[in-house]
Amino acid sequence: MDAVRALPDVGTVVDGYRVEALLNWSGRMYVYRVQAADGTQLAMKLLNTAGDVDDRILLRFEREIEIMSSINHANVVRIVDRGTHNGNSYLLMPFVDGRDLEHVLAESASGLDFETSCVIAEGLGSALDEIHNLGIVHRDVKLKNVFLTNDTQIKIGDFGIAIRTGSRDSHR
Repeated sequence: MDAVRALPDVGTVVDGYRVEALLNWSGRMYVYRVQAADGTQLAMKLLNTAGDVDDRILLRFEREIEIMSSINHANVVRIVDRGTHNGNSYLLMPFVDGRDLEHVLAESASGLDFETSCVIAEGLGSALDEIHNLGIVHRDVKLKNVFLTNDTQIKIGDFGIAIRTGSRDSHR
């Protein structure tokens, strides 16, 4: 199967989830907005494994799933489900209805108001405290990976390069 055919098109149903839009992609990683049969909006992060794939990429994706599955915190995007489509592994997360902090700051030429700044600091601090208490280092905390929801909550996501301290991967 070629690299293009391996990916779901808009309208495709993958394990009961209807693909509504491609939101982002980088390298072999694709993020889609999907809808469950009950109408719930989710984000599907899919690793395209068509063609030659370095085993380290597959192991990193599995590690991301394992790490995210171990975190249960209101300010951390959680995994809802996982599966495969045409041999490609995917994970499902709640769809974050909002914007990443890069966009929030770009839209706020005069800066953020005090209340929003406090929400961001408190939510991010609380999430990182919990993550670190679990022995996890995110390693990619940046504006694009922190989201401010439309109901003013903070969510941190993208654990693609996260590690557990003390693991043999922590030196890579």
